[in-house]
Amino acid sequence: YNIGGNTSLNRTINFNDDIQYASLVSTIGPRLGIGLEWKKVFNLSLNYNPSFSQTTFDLDVFENQDFTRHNAFFRGTFNALKKWEWINTLSFNYNPDVAEGFQSTSYFWNSTLSYSVLKDKGKITLKVYDILDQNTNARRTATANFIQDVQSTVLQQYFLLSFSWKFNSLGSKGETKDNSFFFF
Repeated sequence: YNIGGNTSLNRTINFNDDIQYASLVSTIGPRLGIGLEWKKVFNLSLNYNPSFSQTTFDLDVFENQDFTRHNAFFRGTFNALKKWEWINTLSFNYNPDVAEGFQSTSYFWNSTLSYSVLKDKGKITLKVYDILDQNTNARRTATANFIQDVQSTVLQQYFLLSFSWKFNSLGSKGETKDNSFFFF
């Protein structure tokens, strides 16, 4: 089990029609997670991280704004077959406060299949990025003058075939170091 979170506080001085005012954005994001590992055959983890933001203004003529965002993340690593490793990451994002016409929900799935070669000193990896082709970024920004919703594609769907080689695996006195790989 794991519990964590983050907070932020951002104060900005603005001007509107030659009147100075301040806006304060406070955000809190608790995180809850659970993980399970079984005999190095599989490792599963699940995290949930909601985010609550509030924008307040020091002038009564501006309306305060509250926003909520939900993120859930799953990672599964499977090593059931010798020399093979299969990793899947799935994330779910829900932003209920964006305007109509914007994508408020997105699912994101990456999958990686690796095979060890050269007496486990090399690794051939095939990665599929954004299997569901839904990697979009919808967010909302609020100021006294406007509320802005922005949606963008972060990175297109792609496949990547790579080879990595562990070229220095011995430490002092012949101990084996961690399984860090050099990627190229």
